[in-house]
Amino acid sequence: MYPPEFIDLFLSEEQDVLSGKYWARYRIPDKPVSPEVQFRVSGAPQTGVTTLKWVSDDGADGQMTMVLRDSSSMEVTWWTTAFGRQTALTSGTAVLLRQQAR
Repeated sequence: MYPPEFIDLFLSEEQDVLSGKYWARYRIPDKPVSPEVQFRVSGAPQTGVTTLKWVSDDGADGQMTMVLRDSSSMEVTWWTTAFGRQTALTSGTAVLLRQQAR
């Protein structure tokens, strides 16, 4: 497990479709892997666990699940189902806290 230095997840909903961007940097001291993870997510919101598809600029794709814990936090888990052109992390999980845009 590599700890994240930061994670940003921006989500919006329009006409019953969630879409957004995930951007994170992880602390990876022992592998020649990029510490940055970036991808775009999209899918339909669901009650309970929401599963979204994601795609990155290097051709990788996968899935992400989101579970709302309370009004200000959610658990996010993502994993790769098709690898891209670059060596990268293949999965992650975190509890994210909501921050309102200022």
